Amino acid sequence: MKRSTMARLLSRTGTVRACAVRAGFGLALLFCVSSSLSADPLQTKLLRLSEILGAVHHLREVCGANEGPLWRNKMIGLLEITRVSGRQREALVSRFNAGFYKAGRNFPVCTGKAIRESNALLKEGQQVSGALAADTAPFSGGP
Repeated sequence: MKRSTMARLLSRTGTVRACAVRAGFGLALLFCVSSSLSADPLQTKLLRLSEILGAVHHLREVCGANEGPLWRNKMIGLLEITRVSGRQREALVSRFNAGFYKAGRNFPVCTGKAIRESNALLKEGQQVSGALAADTAPFSGGP
């Protein structure tokens, strides 16, 4: 990424931390390669990550991050990488939507509390995606 692009990105997001967290989501999604959600801990983490992505999608939008469909696209990427179908896919999409609408009900406008919630969710999302990457490393050929 060019330096000027990075500067614009940081001015939009407001913090280096948000940028780093966003990169963490992307990296974890790349490592999250699983053909089924049969393992309960893995499924639980994927469901939570889906919910976080939905909530962050609303919160970042309402607080003027100007990221467009970034978080929705990350959810689409999660669905593609995990290669789930049927009920499992519906469950992940449902959790994304639930997170989005819950955040919308709780934070219809941007407030200090909405920003703190967004930052907390970004941090949790980074932790969950890191755990997913670690859980799926044997399947992806990683360490």
